[in-house]
Amino acid sequence: MINKGYNFKNFSLDELKNYIHLLFTKGMQFDEVINEVIELVGISLVADTVYFDTYSNECFSLANKFEWCKNSKNKLNLLARLSLPFLFDACKNQHYLLLNDQNDIKNYSVEIKKLFKILKIKTLLVYPIKVKEQIVATMGIVYYNKKGRIDEKRLELLLVIENAMSNYYLKQNPENKTNFLIDCHKKLLNNFTYPIVLLNREYNVIDVNSKFERIFNIEYKDIIQKNFIDVISNYDRKQMLQAFEQALNNTQCEVEIFKIVNNEKKIFGLTPFPIITDNFDLLGIVIKDITIHKVAESKLKKMAFFDSTTGLHNRNYFDQICEDIYNHDYHTIGVIVLDIDNLKVINDKYGHDAGDHLIVKISKILYEVFNDEFLVARIGGDEFAVFILNRTDSEVKELIEVFNNKITYHNRYNEVQLCLSIGYDYQEGKTDSILDLINKADENMYINKKRKNKSLII
Repeated sequence: MINKGYNFKNFSLDELKNYIHLLFTKGMQFDEVINEVIELVGISLVADTVYFDTYSNECFSLANKFEWCKNSKNKLNLLARLSLPFLFDACKNQHYLLLNDQNDIKNYSVEIKKLFKILKIKTLLVYPIKVKEQIVATMGIVYYNKKGRIDEKRLELLLVIENAMSNYYLKQNPENKTNFLIDCHKKLLNNFTYPIVLLNREYNVIDVNSKFERIFNIEYKDIIQKNFIDVISNYDRKQMLQAFEQALNNTQCEVEIFKIVNNEKKIFGLTPFPIITDNFDLLGIVIKDITIHKVAESKLKKMAFFDSTTGLHNRNYFDQICEDIYNHDYHTIGVIVLDIDNLKVINDKYGHDAGDHLIVKISKILYEVFNDEFLVARIGGDEFAVFILNRTDSEVKELIEVFNNKITYHNRYNEVQLCLSIGYDYQEGKTDSILDLINKADENMYINKKRKNKSLII
């Protein structure tokens, strides 16, 4: 910390310059330097609060990182939360922004006016820190109970700090890469709620935060400098590369990947974002564990589109397919409808559990015959339907015959008989009205029902 033996209020500008130069050249860590600098500024300018914020490009806002207060009252938290993004924009095209009490803020928003009143701010100086014409941070000097005296000497002191930081940055960047900014962003990583990965333009891992290490059960040394593309599965690489390119073009997208973590299958949502795009390209990736969300989504989808008793698709899904069928690529279409003839008799004689068992048994036979190749749906209490695409008329009839044979086999060895009426319709080429095809199959089914009592003949 600052040498308490120094009376910085009485230091000349040259003495302050020399001390700042010493801070930036004696090999201290960046955050240590900044903490000392803002304390020096606070003492020498007799300020109440001095803050230093690095600009968080990926969030398009300022992330409050360093702060010095003359006393323990930390009033700036409210200011940082509500106004810093506004103040950054306001001073972006100015050398500095100086606001003195209510007179200088009359043209600003109501929120800023209220903020000055609540915090009793008399003077606020916001000074942008620029490196190669790019704002990388802002320094703010706040006076609460008295009007601050901001003269040319004090402004020159801030310019000295800006120049010292610029030189510090250039010294750390022999290849003209912004290590200073990288350092700032790396220090912000651990403040994120989610796992974060920092990549260079070759997609090699520059840094990860502790949350990434914990969630993925991987140590820093085992991931650093590895190419991130090699970390994910071959199946996910193409879409990940596309997402990276979109991010570098300032287009945000999320990629979902599967990964086994601690012998458990997880689904992660990865959102790449550009960190620096003016001088060179860096990428960050926000990673969210969306497994629970996806499982819940899958359950909701299953509830919406699957019948809970049979596991077959339900009427909702069947109707949706009917609407979308025109977008499918097919050259023939067959529709089969089935109706259980004796479900009410079974329910009355053996109970509803026996009726449900009958429905499940018929569903299993339908699935055995038509499986995942065709759409099989339970469209009513005792009604089923099957869509068959790209099969000949004789092939559709063969499938119906296989189904009938299985029903006959079941009835031969079981007391509770499966009695169904079946109808179908078939068309070559795309149909103009799928509903006409379904209605025709339905008519054929009722003709069959009237023709027999327990017959399975179409």
